[in-house]
Amino acid sequence: MKKLLNLTLALAFSIVSLSAFAQDATHNLFSIHTFKVNLETDGSHLTEHDGNLYTWTVLNAAGTADAASTSYSFVTGSSAENLNEVEIQWLVAGDYLVQVTEQNASGACTTLRQISVKVNSGDVDLLVEACDAAGNPLVDYAVASPDLTPLSTCNDMSGKIITRGSNDFGSSVRYFKVSMTAGGVAWTEGSWKFDYVATAGTVTSTDATVGATDVNVALGTSSIVLKVEVANTPGPIASNSINLNLTASAVSINTNTGDVNETGTADNNKAKDAIVILPSPKTTDISVN
Repeated sequence: MKKLLNLTLALAFSIVSLSAFAQDATHNLFSIHTFKVNLETDGSHLTEHDGNLYTWTVLNAAGTADAASTSYSFVTGSSAENLNEVEIQWLVAGDYLVQVTEQNASGACTTLRQISVKVNSGDVDLLVEACDAAGNPLVDYAVASPDLTPLSTCNDMSGKIITRGSNDFGSSVRYFKVSMTAGGVAWTEGSWKFDYVATAGTVTSTDATVGATDVNVALGTSSIVLKVEVANTPGPIASNSINLNLTASAVSINTNTGDVNETGTADNNKAKDAIVILPSPKTTDISVN
């Protein structure tokens, strides 16, 4: 009988322990989520709660203390009458309890509700890839032996007639796709920016604001295409090929509380292999006698 009692107590303790660590929701780092109570079926606020005071708090996983204020941010207010929903942005990975306290308008009686949330870890990460005009990467580096052929092509004036009396061999246009992730997912919940250096050419974009040394991307956009125009350099291949690459630095996203920088070694902040623009022969004008 004693053994049976011990087994029962052990099983009960295991169940309690499991429930204590179970998560009601799993969110990604830097994501914004809306927490709600007292909703009508159409999503509106239940009128029977009008005038009640709501106080929202974020606690540690055990519920014994407030979570660090730097680990989250209330996008909306956290305490007010009729505040039956709030937006919270997660800034640090970990386990949390989101709690709401509702107080009657006519008295001090309160009701508390809690929900447990696990916030996955992750970093701010920028990826730079050589691509076509539509943003499709030129090389699939996921395969065992990537095909680098698309990176090395003739200049855009190859095979075209050079105007008589001119030594203008024109220019070539190439593209780079720049993608931002935060917490392992595409970043669309804030603006982002980075500094850049191109080995040649002039950089522009219809997807972002491009300055002489920096790029600023608006809220809602997780990837952009940068267009680089380079003056052709005709002549022998060995000395006149253009090796074009683009490197990003000072990468950051903008959260509700300000900028969060990319940390660690920025391995993805430069296209893995340069785009090579091959020259055409520097053929002179045709002379006739």
